[in-house]
Amino acid sequence: MKAMVITALGGPEVLQAKDMPKPTPGEYDLLIEPHVAGLNPVDIKIRKHGLRGDRSFPFIPGYDVSGTVVGMGAKVTRFKEGDDVYASPSLARHGAHAELVCVDARTAAYKPTTLTHEQAAALPLVTITAWESLHDRARLHPRETVLIHAGAGGVEEALRVRPEVRAEGIDAEVGERGGAAGGGDAADLQRGRIEVE
Repeated sequence: MKAMVITALGGPEVLQAKDMPKPTPGEYDLLIEPHVAGLNPVDIKIRKHGLRGDRSFPFIPGYDVSGTVVGMGAKVTRFKEGDDVYASPSLARHGAHAELVCVDARTAAYKPTTLTHEQAAALPLVTITAWESLHDRARLHPRETVLIHAGAGGVEEALRVRPEVRAEGIDAEVGERGGAAGGGDAADLQRGRIEVE
């Protein structure tokens, strides 16, 4: 299969289109034909600096995907071939910048029919990051206020749509080129300090 691969750590010049072996789904895996695969800051960081642990080259980046199930492992029961899904491939495996990608079915979801593949592919990493930020790290409780630094990106917007966080409970700090994406207050730290009551 055709894939965009990272051949070594470095700049954009280490990206090459190559033929790679077709992935074989494990017992809990979906084999997905991507319609859209996202490009995120984590892809660039991994290309430049790698991940902890050994990683053999070439490897395929791409950690947001929306596509169609074309195969699956023997223990997958929730999905069938032809289902449209979206997911975030594991950082420990090949990503979605290829004609096919395997993801653990337990981490995939049906693509909402109201979203395009482009819209669905924009969700996995930012929503996972938002969830982990609120629940696993901050242990946020109802009616608490959240201050988001550099709050003009996808994660900040994903935080705003969480049902347990009201827009009035999120304040975003942005720089000269940014702007708060939602209904909270924005503070431009280039021009002054934030005063907390």
